[in-house]
Amino acid sequence: MFEITGLYDHIYQWFEILVKYGVFNCGYVVMPNHLHTLVYTSNPEKAINNIMGTGKRFMAYEIVDRLEKIERWDLLKTMSEAVNPSEKQRNKKHEVFEDSMDCKEIVTENFIRQKLNYIHKNPVSGKWKLVNHYIDYEYSSARFYDLGEKPQWSLFNYAENNIRVPSIKTFLIEKLKSARETQRKRASSGENYFFTMKRITKISTIAPAII
Repeated sequence: MFEITGLYDHIYQWFEILVKYGVFNCGYVVMPNHLHTLVYTSNPEKAINNIMGTGKRFMAYEIVDRLEKIERWDLLKTMSEAVNPSEKQRNKKHEVFEDSMDCKEIVTENFIRQKLNYIHKNPVSGKWKLVNHYIDYEYSSARFYDLGEKPQWSLFNYAENNIRVPSIKTFLIEKLKSARETQRKRASSGENYFFTMKRITKISTIAPAII
C-alpha cells in the first residue's frame, strides 16, 4: 500500500513529528507493504502506544486520500468492508492497517546492530528482491550508516552524541554498569533477586491490512 500510494514522503513527515514528542528514529526501512523502525525514547512504556496509534492514524488518512485521488475504488471498498460493526457505529469508514505489530525491547548494542542489519537487508531478503544490493535501496537508513550520507529528514545515529539525543550507546553502557553493580552488591549479601533493565529502544513493524 505504501508503494501504491507513494506514501514515502508522508512517512518521513511522521519521523519529523516524532522528534517533537521525544521519540527519535535511529533506523528504518519502508517496504512496499510494511515499515520497520528502530526508535529511541526515554519513556517507552507510554510512548510506544502513542507511536503506533498516532502513526497509523496519520498515515491511514493520507492513504485513503491518495487512493481516492488515483481512483482505486477496489481497494477502498475492501478496506471499508474490513471495518467491524462496532467500529462502523463509531463512524470508522476504512480499516487501513492490521491490528498486530511486532515490537522488541533492545538493551544491548549487539542487539541494536543485529536489528539494523535485519532492517537494512530486508529489501534483498526472502521474497524481496527490490534491488541488487541493499545499499541501493532508496527508502532505508542503510546509506546513512554505511556511507555516511546526510538524510533529508530526522534520523539519529544510535552511537553518536547529539544535542537533542544523549548517546544511546553511552546510555546503554551506564545502565549495564548500574545493573551489574546492583547484581554484585545483592549477590554479596546472599539476597535472591530479579532486576530489569530500563527499556531503551524498540523495533516495530506496521503493515497495511490490504497488501
